[in-house]
Amino acid sequence: LFRAPTDNDVGNRFAQETALWRIFSELALPEQLGADTIDGLLRVRCRYSLSTVTAATVELNYTVLAADQIRLDATLTGGRGLPPLPAFGLCLRLPSEYNAVRYYGMGPVENETDRCSGAILDIYRTTADANLTPYLKPQYCGNRTGVRWMEVTDSQGHGLRVQCAGEPLAVCALPYNQLQLEGALHREELPAPAYTYLDIASARYGVGGDDSWGSPVMPQYRLSAGGGLHQSYESLT
Repeated sequence: LFRAPTDNDVGNRFAQETALWRIFSELALPEQLGADTIDGLLRVRCRYSLSTVTAATVELNYTVLAADQIRLDATLTGGRGLPPLPAFGLCLRLPSEYNAVRYYGMGPVENETDRCSGAILDIYRTTADANLTPYLKPQYCGNRTGVRWMEVTDSQGHGLRVQCAGEPLAVCALPYNQLQLEGALHREELPAPAYTYLDIASARYGVGGDDSWGSPVMPQYRLSAGGGLHQSYESLT
């Protein structure tokens, strides 16, 4: 539910406005709701909440489709009256050896819902390291919109494939997580990569940029928590 602030976010105080979701993302803990079998498929349900801060909850359903395939459904509820969301999705932490990226979506470079008019739908190859855009100050970057599927693999071709189960996804694979990007004032302050972080979102708040000192993101590119949000995708190894 959180992303590292961009230069535009700093200019329009978006990070301060949405600080609730940073706290939720960092501190909320899962509570297992149960496990059952539906049509012969195992389903495990859990809920993330932070009742001391907000009544909003995120419920996750993991359905085992095969020995190497899981479907994930995530639902946000209780967000009425709360600030907009920077993103709605999950972050997976993978070994740093899983660095090669191949995907079917918008590219070839980073793009956003409000910054994608120059992107083309195709199959692309990149790496998690190359996705780290060399901004003067580290910040949220590397996203790809319209992703139908993305593979993150090692040099032997072993790894993980994520594919949409409905609407296309917004996905980024980076050698750092959003908290690490937020905490570094300069790129030299980032540690040597220890993992590859795969951020899989159903939607993200736009990045704006009409100017960098106060203009908000246009209304059609914002992400409201009020009506509830849902995400579905499948993961294969």
